[in-house]
Amino acid sequence: MDLAVSFTAPPVMRVSAAAIPLIGLSATIQTSGGTIASGQTLYYAVTGLDVNGVESDLSFVVPAKIASSTSTNQVQLTGLSFAPGTANFNVYRGTNPGELLRIASSLAPASSFVDTGSAVELQLPPDRNFDHANFYWRWE
Repeated sequence: MDLAVSFTAPPVMRVSAAAIPLIGLSATIQTSGGTIASGQTLYYAVTGLDVNGVESDLSFVVPAKIASSTSTNQVQLTGLSFAPGTANFNVYRGTNPGELLRIASSLAPASSFVDTGSAVELQLPPDRNFDHANFYWRWE
């Protein structure tokens, strides 16, 4: 039996001078000014970039429950904090914490970020475990 799988590889992890960013653990939902549909939960995380463009690990993942009945929602992430070696940052969003895709690239460090419904880029966040897989089984 053969198995074929296609995928997009995440960036290769390198040592970054940018430490893992800090992020507030609750997102603010605003019901106007954006294009995000209601009735879903989105997950957000950020990474820092050093002056050479090397990306840090992901911050904590923050859920944003969009419960209003409008489709003009926007999500604000607050409490962003970056180490001194951080030149820029990237923002990732997904419908579950394990499937995040980049929605903003190389932004200047700021204390907040507003997602009005940014288009998804086909870029995955860095993944330290990408180059190997752990398989567990038991024989009965």
